[in-house]
Amino acid sequence: MRLFLFFLLICLFGFLPLLQGQVQKDTLFFNNGSIVIGKMKKISLGIITFDPDDANDISVQFHKLKSIATGFRYYRLEMINKEIYYARLTHSEKAGYVKLIGPVDTPTVWIQDIVTLAPMGNSFFKKMTGSVSAGFNYTRSSNLGRLNLDATIRYNTKLTETVLTISTVGTLEDSLYSRDRELVSIQPNFYFKKNPTWFASSLVAYQRNLELGILSRFQEGGGIGNKFLLRNRTRAWGMTGLVINQETNSEGGGAKILIDIPVQLQFNVFSFIKPKIDLGISETVYFGLDQAGRIRNDGQTTLGYEIITNLKINLSFYNNYDSKPPTAGGRTFDYGYDLAISYIFN
Repeated sequence: MRLFLFFLLICLFGFLPLLQGQVQKDTLFFNNGSIVIGKMKKISLGIITFDPDDANDISVQFHKLKSIATGFRYYRLEMINKEIYYARLTHSEKAGYVKLIGPVDTPTVWIQDIVTLAPMGNSFFKKMTGSVSAGFNYTRSSNLGRLNLDATIRYNTKLTETVLTISTVGTLEDSLYSRDRELVSIQPNFYFKKNPTWFASSLVAYQRNLELGILSRFQEGGGIGNKFLLRNRTRAWGMTGLVINQETNSEGGGAKILIDIPVQLQFNVFSFIKPKIDLGISETVYFGLDQAGRIRNDGQTTLGYEIITNLKINLSFYNNYDSKPPTAGGRTFDYGYDLAISYIFN
């Protein structure tokens, strides 16, 4: 009898890792009765990105699913009603629904009410998402080349989001390179625990725009914002606050310290059912406090088309306006477009 119990314990402990491995697997339950086992990567704008065992990533639309189950990993979920959950997902017997297992409550939600789902990674790099893009065009008749590079990196934790943005546009003429437009900014956002659609934000940035006579502009500031629109295919948020600028013009001289009130709006609309297209519009207007009547505007509109998974073509239009440019007789308006290949990582 003791020998039997001994072998039974060996079998239990031997199979326990295998059983845990099965439990920890993520599972998609389809309406047609089929089941796919693998790893949940993300939910964004009505589409689930899933990595099946022994297969390439797949994209699944919400209406095809009966339910979802994940292992012991926790996720951050944004809902249409603007609620935020930190939970793992378990199968629900009610078709089209999923049960959330969180630290406090266990609500059952409609799958199509999920706007975004992102894993709460334990390592530093698993909390990062973003994109890198590059483009170049050359005109032989004018012997002029144009290079544009862009990168956006997001670092997410439970109640914070830090966004690093890098952008540069330069021209190459007769073997001479000119840094025409540059932007480097880091923006930490801190979401309020009781109402995470509201957030406090800070900003540190560097700008350069030779077309408007700006040799360099450093910005430091902060403010408050709100995600006022959250849908499966659309998002929008706004923010305002106070910004301090140290501005140097291209004619030389010392830096001027200027104070502005910014008003920023961001709007995104997505279509992830063939063709996979997304449109992003960002506009910021600065109202000068110490220069009466000075109004500035920085904006960008980007249209993206996904060629293959994680690879897109981006067509971007940018606009800059300054009612009182820093140089005498300088231009008040600058605009242009860039065409680039973009790689998305998550």
